Amino acid sequence: MDLQSANLQSKDKIIALSGRDLKLSSIVALLELELF
Repeated sequence: MDLQSANLQSKDKIIALSGRDLKLSSIVALLELELF
């Protein structure tokens, strides 16, 4: 159970990190569209 919950937590962290990266890249794309 401990290993399973630890794996779930790490998966949640990875998902949160990738979600944040997606937000950042979309913001950068919007900025580039406005600049050029």
